[in-house]
Amino acid sequence: MNPQPVTLKLNGPDAIVRLEPLTQAHAPGLFVASRDPSVWQWLTVAQPQDESAMRAYIESALANQAKGTDVPFAVIDTRTETVA
Repeated sequence: MNPQPVTLKLNGPDAIVRLEPLTQAHAPGLFVASRDPSVWQWLTVAQPQDESAMRAYIESALANQAKGTDVPFAVIDTRTETVA
């Protein structure tokens, strides 16, 4: 299997989020969006404690993508164009 990243977006007034391929450019916004510890409660990785740790988390996700095992994405709020 060779999963490939794509951007997913609904059209119309109800389209409030879009999924786009994860990149290091998402690190600052993803770090801010990830501050709620309950988001990480059931995950198998530790909550990144700073932006550098978030960048390492993203790098790991991108390495898994390169291996063909994951397709990491960022959720973008289309009303604000920020990571949600």
